[in-house]
Amino acid sequence: MTSSSRPLSVFLCHSSQDKVFVRDLYQRLQRDGVAPWLDEEDLIPGQDWDREIRRAVRASDLILVCLSKSSVSKAGYLQKEIKFVLDVAAEQPEGSIYLVPARIEEGVQVSDVAEELGRRHWVDLFQEAGYQRLQRALQARARECGASFGTSPAITRPRWASGAGKDAFGQFAEIEVGNVVQRFRWIAPGRFLMGSPTDEPERYNNEVQHEVMLSSGFWLADTACTQSLWQAVTGAKPSYFKGDARNPVENVSWDEVQAFLSELNRRVSGLQARLPSEAEWEYACRAGTTTPFSFGENITPEQVNYDGNYPYAGGEKGRYREKTVAVGSLPANPWGFYEMHGNVWEWCADRFGDYPTAQQVDPTGPQTGASRVLRGGSWIFHGRHARCAYRHGFEPGLRTLYFGFRFAPGHQGPAEPA
Repeated sequence: MTSSSRPLSVFLCHSSQDKVFVRDLYQRLQRDGVAPWLDEEDLIPGQDWDREIRRAVRASDLILVCLSKSSVSKAGYLQKEIKFVLDVAAEQPEGSIYLVPARIEEGVQVSDVAEELGRRHWVDLFQEAGYQRLQRALQARARECGASFGTSPAITRPRWASGAGKDAFGQFAEIEVGNVVQRFRWIAPGRFLMGSPTDEPERYNNEVQHEVMLSSGFWLADTACTQSLWQAVTGAKPSYFKGDARNPVENVSWDEVQAFLSELNRRVSGLQARLPSEAEWEYACRAGTTTPFSFGENITPEQVNYDGNYPYAGGEKGRYREKTVAVGSLPANPWGFYEMHGNVWEWCADRFGDYPTAQQVDPTGPQTGASRVLRGGSWIFHGRHARCAYRHGFEPGLRTLYFGFRFAPGHQGPAEPA
């Protein structure tokens, strides 16, 4: 990051067929303190499209040319927009990092698009490590042109929060009810592959993999709801396992959770707490990973509370605790969420049903159905049931000693004033 107050400006050159991916990239660049330019976000109704595109290209510090199989076969994109950015790039000093080809899916031959693009090293944004490489290019270009890169927005407190801050995992906010504190973490918008690939060991057929775009960020509790918070809100102690109020509340039904959230919302003004959607839950659980678990290809009882007598995919047997453990006592995933694998199943808002196969934007599940979704596995289930993609459904009135939940406040983001 430089000391300049002017953020690095980046023009996103793309085809209309790739707008979902590019919109996600736009938001990710914004989170990195970049000033990206995207036609559907920055063009004002009534402006001359061609003139404004040319103006934006010339005003930008860096051009990111997004290439997919569909876009490289689109004559207008190749002959008009890419040709123009290549002409502008030719005016830049030799050796400057100004034009970056970005493959957004595998199989695109950059040299086949244009000879000038083929001479430049490209970045593969369909791979997570690709974005890290792009960040290096952005940092280098920021130094070249005296712009800033990586400036984080100021931390502000949502109106419903009693406190807020930033730590190694990112931005958080907290509420306090009856001397019990619950922390939430902000999850920015993004896209991911929901479900499991067909070659994932021990998968189930109802885990059909499909792309999901979450267009809005959201807050989510960093742990399952504790027995102490449930008691502070309702006065009740429904859990089977006693002795530590930091353990997750269990033995609660989906219907009872709705009553809890209603009372919590009455007590905390503006909170608008709800259960996460199934897509939001898996997005948070995966935390940017694509493996069966957020910890990698396998797990151990030191990471996850499950029945270690039944390890996943040929793993070694391990400890079986035969009970829940205190929330936050096992390692967090890369985004700072604890025990999303194992400990207690977690209720989601959605009804249980078959997945669609097409890309989805902000899915909320089937409109009808008798069961509600549970995710994450539990202390009494096997390793395979703790996978990111594993899903189950039960009647909303059912309660048992391994059903719990975590909840999400309303959509007011971290940039809102206190």
